[in-house]
Amino acid sequence: MKIFLKILLWLILISVVLFLLYKYIGQPQQIFGDSMSPSLPNHTYVLSSKITYLFRPPQRGDIVTLHFSSGYYIMRIIGLPGDKIQLIDGNIILNGSQLTEPYVSPGTKTFPNDTGFPLPDNFTTGIVVPENHFFMLSDFPEKTTDSRGLGFIPRDSIYTVVIAKL
Repeated sequence: MKIFLKILLWLILISVVLFLLYKYIGQPQQIFGDSMSPSLPNHTYVLSSKITYLFRPPQRGDIVTLHFSSGYYIMRIIGLPGDKIQLIDGNIILNGSQLTEPYVSPGTKTFPNDTGFPLPDNFTTGIVVPENHFFMLSDFPEKTTDSRGLGFIPRDSIYTVVIAKL
């Protein structure tokens, strides 16, 4: 009976630790949709961290999950606070230089959404990312929702950062 109680206590302790890790540290997530293809194709599993940004600020290129009242999104951080973003002839111009995007399919062009925010005309002259906000795009920009339609993403909307593809 003593050994049974010992095993039971260990199982309970392990379960509590695993639950706390999942709830507060990080968790596996499955990607639904093609918004991050080819980097993260539909049904790919990733490991996401909830605590990374306690130790460092969000960085350009980070893939993050966002939580809005309408649901969860996954996007890549392109513009940091203070960055100037332009979309010219399907190319992303970041602070005056064309952004190199090795994670998108060759030949991919990024155009403003017709109903996006800010107005598409502002993209050619440039928009500046406000403080505590980010400009985010998907890796498959033709048919996805991102900052071109949602606007600048507030820092507190970032739910997790992807740290590994499983």
